[in-house]
Amino acid sequence: MAIGLLNKKNKSTILKASSSSKNLISNAQIPLTIFDKAAFDLHVAVLYAFRAPVPSNEAMKKGLSKVLVHYPHLAGRIMTDKQGNSCFLLNNAGIRLIETFVPTTLAEQLPFTPATEMSHLLPPVEGIEELLQIQLNRYACGGLVIGQTSHHRVADGQSMSSFNISWARIVRGLDVDLIPFHNRASVSVPRNPPKFEFNHRSIEFRKSTVLDTSTFSSSIENFVVNFSSDFINKLKSKVSEGNQRSSTFECLLSHLWKKITQARGLAPDEYTQVRVAVNGRARMKPQVPMEYFGNLVLWAYPRLRVKELLYESHSYVAKAIHEAVTRIDNSYFQSFIDFGEVAKEDGEELVATAPEIGNSLCPNLEVDSWMRFQFHDLDFGGGRPCAFLPPNLPVEGLLIFVPSCKEKGGVDVFMALLHEHVLVIAFHVKRWQITLGPSPTAATVLAGSIDETWMANGGYNEPVEEAMANEAPSWADQWGAGGIGAAEEDEKPKAKKEGGSNKKMAEVKGAASAGFDKAKAAAVVGAQKVKSGTSVGIKWIKNQCQKKNASK
Repeated sequence: MAIGLLNKKNKSTILKASSSSKNLISNAQIPLTIFDKAAFDLHVAVLYAFRAPVPSNEAMKKGLSKVLVHYPHLAGRIMTDKQGNSCFLLNNAGIRLIETFVPTTLAEQLPFTPATEMSHLLPPVEGIEELLQIQLNRYACGGLVIGQTSHHRVADGQSMSSFNISWARIVRGLDVDLIPFHNRASVSVPRNPPKFEFNHRSIEFRKSTVLDTSTFSSSIENFVVNFSSDFINKLKSKVSEGNQRSSTFECLLSHLWKKITQARGLAPDEYTQVRVAVNGRARMKPQVPMEYFGNLVLWAYPRLRVKELLYESHSYVAKAIHEAVTRIDNSYFQSFIDFGEVAKEDGEELVATAPEIGNSLCPNLEVDSWMRFQFHDLDFGGGRPCAFLPPNLPVEGLLIFVPSCKEKGGVDVFMALLHEHVLVIAFHVKRWQITLGPSPTAATVLAGSIDETWMANGGYNEPVEEAMANEAPSWADQWGAGGIGAAEEDEKPKAKKEGGSNKKMAEVKGAASAGFDKAKAAAVVGAQKVKSGTSVGIKWIKNQCQKKNASK
């Protein structure tokens, strides 16, 4: 969609913190903490949509200029000091601001999904030095979509959530109620002498001389699955055993870990792990204020064999996740701080193990929870956002949990997986709509209710394969041998035009049924054969899809 730049002369402007403030720190150099160095070295993008009425752009910009006084790091720059160390220069160089006009109504564009073309709503992130960018996209109806990118080395999600809430309060004419805590040095004080008890050199970092073994993929697809509050309550009831009470995050993660592992078709003896972000503010002693602005996140690594993950109950997996997160306690955070001091004294050059753009994490996952961020309190004067989402997850295996805008208690899980694994997951979702973009890496959306049979069951020892077999004919009828690519009403006319489509459809049905019959029969003699038989059916369908696409 064509949009108009309101500032056509410069296309974008640099907005600085209010110069009238006496609180502004001038040209201070603040070293990056060991937590900053471990964070993603990239800009994180988020979109927030607000229905009219929304305050004017001038009011939004005025509030932004005022709030930057309290967040000088965002208006600064990352530089290298005389010793060769990275630091923040608090010089009020400013943030990048872009204003656009979209000649349509916001209602016509909603709902936003990972399949929606949204690049025009976001500032570009290549070749920029600004640490925060804001794009105000004003719609013809008066609605507003805020496209925001911020450099992760400056602040984590908790910090940026607080920044946005403060900005909204100022626009509404209120004071910032929770002043950010900026003393980074005070939260990274090493012991004397420093002593680290964990292998941080290979967990959070690797030596610069160590070969990077990361794999890359060009077939990463984004999609989102909405879990209703009703489904979550049923799942939590299923996961709870005895005195074990698991959080919504633990329940959903245990469930999705199982499902994604099934879709990936991993070998039973292979290990799979999840990199789970853990906020240190409440775990460190003394506790760090939640208003701390910066990075204060480490990661837990629950790890299981595939056969253990799929054979065992949801409760077992949720407990493994909980125990792994619990181990990232004050002792672990202090050990990490001490490690940073030792590495600095030794002049050791470290590279963060955080994945890079285009990485494929398979057989592993990385999970971030935004469920405690104050999205629903983000009110500039016209009400809370009607939509918010991370528009593009650049790493295969990355999952982000977000509170749903559809209903209270619901959760939207944004995921990035390989194309062939998305097909397997989509295979099990009923009453859904698939939207694929024009390129192999375009986003995919799974919307609608989830197949209760597949989504409610856990592993080889449950009737997953039977549900798959029962759904195979309807899936083949709807999508044909060409795979998933467009709405059903668009596919059927195409099938009529292509010679032999009906025959090919019958072949797909028969082969799918044969493959799934093998899986069902194999269940009698053991889970491993079930997995093998299931893979036969799924792989056959994938191959037919690929052959059909290749022949077009």
